[in-house]
Amino acid sequence: MAFLALKFSRRMAVILVLSLFSAILVGQGLRAAGQRVAQTALVGRVIVVDAGHGGVDPGTVGPGGILEKDIVLDIALRLQDLLEKAGAKVVMTRTTDTDVSGYEDPWHPNRYKKDIYRRAEIVEETSPDVLISIHANADRSPSSYGAQVFYRPDSLGQNKRLAETIQGELKALVDGARPNTSDDIRQFILEKSPVPAATVEVGFLSNSREARLLNTPDYRGRVAWAIFIGLARYFLESDRLAGIGAEAL
Repeated sequence: MAFLALKFSRRMAVILVLSLFSAILVGQGLRAAGQRVAQTALVGRVIVVDAGHGGVDPGTVGPGGILEKDIVLDIALRLQDLLEKAGAKVVMTRTTDTDVSGYEDPWHPNRYKKDIYRRAEIVEETSPDVLISIHANADRSPSSYGAQVFYRPDSLGQNKRLAETIQGELKALVDGARPNTSDDIRQFILEKSPVPAATVEVGFLSNSREARLLNTPDYRGRVAWAIFIGLARYFLESDRLAGIGAEAL
């Protein structure tokens, strides 16, 4: 028991270090150090990163023609780079400006249905550890603001824990992130996911200020970094709860 307590205390120390990094890394340019810490949790993990929309489906359109499909793809690619450098295997549902329906005709009447089904199939085929879907929000009220993580309730509470961990990092790093997660979402890929899953709505393109921020590379990098650190903390905590993996520390 004492040995287990020692292992857990070491793992908790790494989680605390990640918490510290999440608060200061971007401002001080210490990302390389943060990635070394995150590698403890992420090496060997399989993560599906789903960039929403694409191709003829622009998603939400913000001021000046800012397109959700472009914003979320950029963030997804940044996240892929961070995760792979930390030793994770990343499966992307798309890496270019296209949907995943497989239809050559972008206006095929079944394109949308095939697209969302194919994304869910990718998750099932690859048997990942987690799924992260990335979208941008919109609202009738132009004052709505802030990144927020959504999840579907599950019996073990894993989806909620994943969402809350990422939300905590968004609050630490991203301008005006919302204080809480939400389970108020109907999304096919989340409903069909056999693994812990969450959707990160990176902000409201219907809010002119947030749209301008999301249109800058630096801000998109912050969002990707917050998701990255959130994933690292989720896996560290998962191992702590399971009582495994602490020997590596």
